[in-house]
Amino acid sequence: MNNNTSVMLQKSDFRFSHPLRVRWAEVDMQKVVFNAHYLMYCDTAITEYWRTLALPYDDAMAQLGGELFVKKASLEYHGSARCDDQLEVALKCSRIGNSSMGFTVAIFRGEELLVTAGIVYVFADAVTRRPCPVPDGLRKMIEDYEAGRPVVTLKTGSWLELGEDALDVRIEVFVDEQGIPLALETDLEDVSALHAVAYNGIGQVVATGRLLPSQAGRSKIGRMAVKRVLRGAGQGAGVLRALQAEAIRRGDRELLLHAQCSAQGFYESLGFQARGAVFEEAGLAHIEMVLAL
Repeated sequence: MNNNTSVMLQKSDFRFSHPLRVRWAEVDMQKVVFNAHYLMYCDTAITEYWRTLALPYDDAMAQLGGELFVKKASLEYHGSARCDDQLEVALKCSRIGNSSMGFTVAIFRGEELLVTAGIVYVFADAVTRRPCPVPDGLRKMIEDYEAGRPVVTLKTGSWLELGEDALDVRIEVFVDEQGIPLALETDLEDVSALHAVAYNGIGQVVATGRLLPSQAGRSKIGRMAVKRVLRGAGQGAGVLRALQAEAIRRGDRELLLHAQCSAQGFYESLGFQARGAVFEEAGLAHIEMVLAL
């Protein structure tokens, strides 16, 4: 498919969409969304697209040795959005050339198509800004996602096998971000635990967790960590499901974890229930949560 924005697109033409609600500051004197804001909506959705692909943009571009620059952006207006409208910004990568990639975007209010857009990016050297070939890893990630194939690989194994990668994301989340002392980040239980580590399409670690040995039919999950910029995109849920499957496989009847109170809602969405009072662990408020298997 090309980037012809005159084609009347439908939601079914896209695998990815991102919801937005129009804010008062985005409407003009005619009480409709000011035209330039639609490009901002497109840019916001593209950021979420990278998150859905488990691609931490800054880290990924540094590893790939380049940067994406907008070469061309075009908009076609079919209708107007108003304050408090709930929109869906649907998009897909419709073309990948040697050094460029094209995105087709459609903004909907319900089933009504309001705006179509075509955006062309060029992959270029971050310093010279001269075009470079789109890296094979990035190309494959996008092609896999658009084809409905998995974009994350999840491995389970021992500390000897996965400890270095697990520790990489744990230090980033718990030590660098949350200020937990490095000395508290590893313990003797790491050696006996089963670890799960999620990798994106270019081999970067994006999430991890561990499952301790069973005790009287009960398993404990811990050290759940997801890179900050990828939270909310399902990576933590994938790790948790993998550990839960292992607990079921070995015959456990209950899963237990100590959740940071800020993450309680996440675990509740996956079936865990809070039990007991809030307590402090590593200087942060926690609550015990359980799931019957």
